[in-house]
Amino acid sequence: MYVGLDRYGLEMFLPIDRRNATTAELLRRGHAERLMISQDFCATIDWFPPEAAAVFESSEAIHNWSMTLVFDEVVPALREQEVLDDATFSTIFVENPKRWLTA
Repeated sequence: MYVGLDRYGLEMFLPIDRRNATTAELLRRGHAERLMISQDFCATIDWFPPEAAAVFESSEAIHNWSMTLVFDEVVPALREQEVLDDATFSTIFVENPKRWLTA
């Protein structure tokens, strides 16, 4: 079983600082071998239902939503908290996806 830490950048669901706090605590508790970190960035969305469009138009609804957000902001923040070293990075971003995809 894996925990997918997803939707980074979509502040309306959970702000990035709270996502990072959850991720850091899971790492402190030794769960690196069951974590996958990702984001829901899609460069092709050109339509939203009316109720969602208003949320996405808000400058506070998204945070640096891009294909590189996890590597530009999340990884450095976790390294700064000293919960993500090179071995843990490899576990989360290389070994876990490989294990999941080949199971």
